[in-house]
Amino acid sequence: MEKKYQAVTAAIRDWLEHGQYEDDAKLPTESALMQQFGVSRHTIRKALGELEAANWVYRVQGAGTFVTAKAKRTVAQPPRGTVAVVATYLNDYIFPSIIAGAEQVLRQAGVSLMLASTHNDPVLEAQTLATLAANPVSGVIIEPSQSAFGLANRAGYQKLLAAGVPVLTINAKAADLPIPALVMDDFEGGRLATQYLLAWHHVNLLGVFKTDDRQGVDRMNGFVTALQQAGGPSTGSFLQYRTETPATALEGQLQQVLRRADRPSAVVCYNDAVAQRVATVAQRLGLAVPGDLSLIGFDNAGLTTAGGEALTSIAHPKTQMGQDAAALMLKLLAAKPGAATPQSRVYPPVVVAGASVSDLGA
Repeated sequence: MEKKYQAVTAAIRDWLEHGQYEDDAKLPTESALMQQFGVSRHTIRKALGELEAANWVYRVQGAGTFVTAKAKRTVAQPPRGTVAVVATYLNDYIFPSIIAGAEQVLRQAGVSLMLASTHNDPVLEAQTLATLAANPVSGVIIEPSQSAFGLANRAGYQKLLAAGVPVLTINAKAADLPIPALVMDDFEGGRLATQYLLAWHHVNLLGVFKTDDRQGVDRMNGFVTALQQAGGPSTGSFLQYRTETPATALEGQLQQVLRRADRPSAVVCYNDAVAQRVATVAQRLGLAVPGDLSLIGFDNAGLTTAGGEALTSIAHPKTQMGQDAAALMLKLLAAKPGAATPQSRVYPPVVVAGASVSDLGA
């Protein structure tokens, strides 16, 4: 467990790395630092001693503690400290792979990892951002909660940026804030998934999309666009749900649609977990996948139907995204103050064929 003086040392070193104090500038007094960090004088003195030993600062008797000029620092300091990774969920689905990818790169650079989860709840996200602002970290990698509605906690993000803490987002963008993002091209993914089913001669399609996340809205828009572009006899409808929607409610809607005489022959699903749920509902109704109902999901999470068929899915980079996010964060930590915000990265969608889609034209 990180000791208090180590946290203070890391925070002050981060200030100096990012140019919050000029060469030979005087640092706040011990009393001011005690108040800012909520620690004892002994802790502050131990932290300043660590920084002095590493040649980050120097002390002048009776005058205070000052910033060592960059040219006089004998050893270039690698990016160290703690990076917080804040995900909507931590222990299920694709998130462990994203986190593992980030941890691998950060650990190799000597940077510690702190994990937090918002459960896709803006209230919990606000509390997490407040905690990070009060207990400074070197950087923050975060997936915005309920991103379809914009940035719910914009002020929390701005507070971190104002404090010199670099922030980047995954799976959704942070509106117009100067924050780089690593995201899938979810609109194109939805369009590609729909085109894939149309190419296999399915003309009556259902889409099931989560609409409080930007990913779900974009995938749904891609679904609609593909159907509009196809024209002809193709028809489509969709079901929408949100984080708080009970599983039984969504399953009830699916049962109603799949019991109809004009039921869809294929379903585009928000992700593989939803595709797996659709397959379970279909099985209860005596429908086989893919014989009676074809499915395509998102994320290539390695899930199967109740009958053991591997899901056809749009690939998500998962581990690669985590690695790329960590590498970008290290660049942000090493960047000079005032440097331009790095460009966001958009991953193109790719269909990974499984065994959950049948060809109606065969």
